[in-house]
Amino acid sequence: MSSEISQNIVNITKDGVLKIVISLGTQDWLTKLSGFKKKINKKTGRDNYCKTVLLLWGFMQYELDQVNDDMFNRSLQFSVHVLNNALKRKELKPFFYGVDLNPNKDGSYSKLNYEICSWFHKNNSLPGVQIITITGKHLYALLSLKDRLKSKHIKALYKAGSLIEENTNGMGVMKSILMDNKIKFNF
Repeated sequence: MSSEISQNIVNITKDGVLKIVISLGTQDWLTKLSGFKKKINKKTGRDNYCKTVLLLWGFMQYELDQVNDDMFNRSLQFSVHVLNNALKRKELKPFFYGVDLNPNKDGSYSKLNYEICSWFHKNNSLPGVQIITITGKHLYALLSLKDRLKSKHIKALYKAGSLIEENTNGMGVMKSILMDNKIKFNF
């Protein structure tokens, strides 16, 4: 068995990160989130970060379901590293105030990588975690399956708690995740 992260995981990670960045940037531009960003403290920044990571992992869920436990953990670490690099952008960083998104000085995964993965393994069954990951799974389905996504599947995702606004392409998801819901984590 190869110890390399599969190209499918690499591709879905990059695609998920891109969708998150586009959603954040679009919502910031469309809805003028400057007031929201001014209210973000270190605790809110970590909460926003946790939700964003969970959304990415939900987006990746179809691929993550195909790997063994070791590769699952390695894929989580890899995806967080990629996401952290994207979230360091000047226009996105205010959403994650106080969160150190930098890798270790030697370029290896940061302490934050290990913290969020460890936190997830202890808390993955919490209802809020499930809702955010279902929302990520829904986003993936909307963007990847498009016309093949049947009404019954969409209804099942909403019944499971998806936060994506109905009758949209899902690109407002970051507003739904960060601002429009009351889910809070102790990350």
